[in-house]
Amino acid sequence: MKKNIFIFILMVYSMIVFSQQEYPLSRQDSALIIKYLASFEEKDSLGRLKEASDNLNSIAMIYWEHNHFTDATFYYTESLIRNEKLDNENAIAMINSNLALINADMGNYEKALTYFEKTLASRVANKETTGIIAALINMSVVYNNLKLYDNSISALTEALDYARELNVPEQMRSCYGMLAETYEKKGDTKNSLYYFDYYKSFHEMIQDQKIARVGEELENEKLKVLLTEEEKQKKELELRIADLEIRNKKKELEVSNTTNETLIQNFSRQELEFEYFRKEKQLNEILNLQEIQQRKKIQTIILTITFSLILILVIGIYGYTNKRKDNKKLIYQNQQILAQGEKIMQQNTELEYAKSKIEKINEKLVSSINYAKFIQVSTLNKKSFLNTASFITA
Repeated sequence: MKKNIFIFILMVYSMIVFSQQEYPLSRQDSALIIKYLASFEEKDSLGRLKEASDNLNSIAMIYWEHNHFTDATFYYTESLIRNEKLDNENAIAMINSNLALINADMGNYEKALTYFEKTLASRVANKETTGIIAALINMSVVYNNLKLYDNSISALTEALDYARELNVPEQMRSCYGMLAETYEKKGDTKNSLYYFDYYKSFHEMIQDQKIARVGEELENEKLKVLLTEEEKQKKELELRIADLEIRNKKKELEVSNTTNETLIQNFSRQELEFEYFRKEKQLNEILNLQEIQQRKKIQTIILTITFSLILILVIGIYGYTNKRKDNKKLIYQNQQILAQGEKIMQQNTELEYAKSKIEKINEKLVSSINYAKFIQVSTLNKKSFLNTASFITA
């Protein structure tokens, strides 16, 4: 058993040494980093911190996978700063856990322990039992590297209690294995063997369960194959039945066609004539019906035209009557105007006659006045002549 524990410890140590070797980045990895950096700068400048931190995490993971621990630590730290601004507890716990593991890979166990403690506090606050178990087991690894075995045993015991509550055999096996290793390092062989037996039992139980699951999966696969085969045979049978039905239907059609031909051949002349007359009667009925419908259409058209003409005639008569009334009214008005015109002309004639008469009277008056005036002038002139003559004599 000691040999088994030694081999287990040697394997873990070999894995740790091997995992610390740094690997160069491939072209694809370098291209991805450039892409994530460009996206990070864009999102960070816009204040989209969640997306910016996701890009940083992707870059850190690429570096971590190639054991570029310094670069991975830098980008995870930058991501942590942004998630702390966002108060994103789940992301903070995850990044702290990754930073703890990176520092453990680098041999910085004190720093690793600090990050694991932060992770544990966050998992406890959020009551994430699975995360608590993982954090406690990781802390026990760091405690063992710091040779703080009692702290490691305490962390593992607490993790084992949580694993029992959840009844997760894999987590319980991990706790038992780590307890066996821790007690071995501490020098407590009795407890180391005690927990190793538990580890071995759980390991065998889990393996048996895996084998059983594999067997069950194989049985399920066999059953699936059988079901598939059975389904295939069923479909083939259905296809055969369908094909047989099609053939039977074809035969029935052939028989039916043969029967029809026989009936046609055996159809008597009288029956044919009867059928002809029946068809002819139907045709005549159809033609009569069409003729009736045609007549109805013509009647409808005639009625429509007649009604339209009557309507036009009524409208014309009505218009003519109104126009005649208007003409009569206009004639009457013209007659009135002519009567008034004649009256005015008569009055004008009378006025002309009166005017002529007045003018004649005026002419007579003027002639009389002129004649009187002439006599008067003549008299005056005679006197003047006498006066002048008298004057000369003297």
